[in-house]
Amino acid sequence: MYLLNLKRLWLLTGRHWFENRKTYLLFFLALAAFLLGWFSFILAVVQQARLFSLSNQITIYFFGLFISGILSASFLFQDFSGKARTINYLMIPASSLEKLFCLIFYGVILFFIGYNVVFYITDFLSLKVAGAIYTPEWQRVHGYNNYFTFKQANTFSLDSDMFVFYPGDNIDLYTAFFPIQSCFLLGAFYFRKNGLIKTLIVLLLVWLVFVVLESRILFSTMPSNSRVANAFTAYIVPQPDGYDNIITLPDWIYRTVLFATRFAITPAIWLATYYRLKEKEL
Repeated sequence: MYLLNLKRLWLLTGRHWFENRKTYLLFFLALAAFLLGWFSFILAVVQQARLFSLSNQITIYFFGLFISGILSASFLFQDFSGKARTINYLMIPASSLEKLFCLIFYGVILFFIGYNVVFYITDFLSLKVAGAIYTPEWQRVHGYNNYFTFKQANTFSLDSDMFVFYPGDNIDLYTAFFPIQSCFLLGAFYFRKNGLIKTLIVLLLVWLVFVVLESRILFSTMPSNSRVANAFTAYIVPQPDGYDNIITLPDWIYRTVLFATRFAITPAIWLATYYRLKEKEL
């Protein structure tokens, strides 16, 4: 069997959609209901116009992206959750590479497009309702000195007003999301039961290892009065004259690690998923 046959891949993606289309539609409807419910809560209960600021919209966007991305990866791909489903999946006349491409298409690409469509539609509708409720007169009565305008956020913008924590952090959040979601995709195939919980435990253990490495090994080599400026990359060392010295990693190491984080970790996890599929077929 050839590793990749486009006609067979097309048939596989079509079969997957036919068998799971209702599940996907219900998932995105539930996502839309959740976002509308949250925006409705802000409108009806909290009643704060500034909660619709650009940064707050971006915060809601990434919170929903991480939660729904993890849940979709864990629950929509459970073909190895039982013996009968495992046998049925392995009997599909397609190569492991084609199954991986189908997995990436639905679990990563289609999910990401669908989430953005759902979010921006619900966000647009909510802003229209908020603008009709929090009129200039309402804002004047409730003590707003300057009229608050309802502008829709763009998560892909480089405008500093649309960052969650610090300049450029939206890129970092995307950099973190895709590897994390891919880990849960791998976990759904790797663990027979409770893949979500087991994958979460593994990621927390990995995070704990990095925390110990940072706090007990790297930071312990610095003077006692040092502070962390940027984890793993920069430390602030106060001097007797009142000035601070900043100790950083060489720039080439930082750029190499940053490149690997953004472009290498996710494909590496996909590769691990591929070999897990081949292992199951053997």
